[in-house]
Amino acid sequence: MEKKYIKEVCNEEFLSIIDTFTKNSNYHLFVNGNNGDEYLIKLRQSDCDDRLAQEYLAYELCDKLRIETPKFDLLTLDHKVFENKKEDFERHNLNEAAIKLSHNLYFGSKLIKPIKQNNGDVVLNYDTKPDFLYNDLKKIENLEILAEIIAFTCFIANGDQFSNVFNILIKEDKSHAYAIDFGNSFFYNDWSYSKKNYIRKVCNYSNQNKLEIAKEIEEKLFDDIVERKNFCLDAMQKYIDFKKNNPFAKIVHRIETLSDSFIIEAVNNIPDVWLVNPKEEKEVYISFLISQKSIVRDIINEACRCNLHHFDNWNGQKLYWN
Repeated sequence: MEKKYIKEVCNEEFLSIIDTFTKNSNYHLFVNGNNGDEYLIKLRQSDCDDRLAQEYLAYELCDKLRIETPKFDLLTLDHKVFENKKEDFERHNLNEAAIKLSHNLYFGSKLIKPIKQNNGDVVLNYDTKPDFLYNDLKKIENLEILAEIIAFTCFIANGDQFSNVFNILIKEDKSHAYAIDFGNSFFYNDWSYSKKNYIRKVCNYSNQNKLEIAKEIEEKLFDDIVERKNFCLDAMQKYIDFKKNNPFAKIVHRIETLSDSFIIEAVNNIPDVWLVNPKEEKEVYISFLISQKSIVRDIINEACRCNLHHFDNWNGQKLYWN
């Protein structure tokens, strides 16, 4: 697996701050690469923040599983740009320490959706209401990606995938959708003692309690977010078609047949500077993904038959996986 590196050279004309909907937090940067591409890059929020690592790993896995995402690269920035844009950074409460948390290595996804200017900053041209997402999805040509995103969420345990309407990207002409935003993979966006112990717990299941663990993870991914209103899941599930066959069968087969060697290589390719304890974290993430790939179908089975009825179009029929 070849690492994706591009030397990023940018100056004050190329860099802007993207205000992403939550005031004074979770800011992104918009930059032009020296290859002519435009990128959206995220910033770490603390020394324990695993978002960059989890984004990079998820995009590598999606690429292997043929789940469409924006193209991506690892980027470095000319830090003179931060001096030139000092006033903008201060206006957004971004200080030099926040920038340095990424150690001048960034995960960058290539921009697909058009952007627009707003008071000198660049903002994403999103509609933020759930009904807009529902209406936009009916127009896309690659509806199969919706089942793929749901199955991939079960595989990588992306904690806010179903509740966040910004976790799916739709082209401006509404023709195509892409999977994005995996910063809360492995249940949370940071590395902590409780996260490590929980992941180790769910990895250590036996055949006797496999379904019990699958149900627990299903509740964590699907049910725990109901009170927070799972807008994204609700919009996506309306276009999941159960009439002809199992809409999850193909993507789950690709997940289940993902080789252990690829998972190990993908995790080990995460830059160590983005991790709190690289050796320990990589061991935990490898163990989780290798064990998790075998229970994705069980999580989906549970999501279909649970009493919260996550899928409107499922009428109780058995899901065939072969």
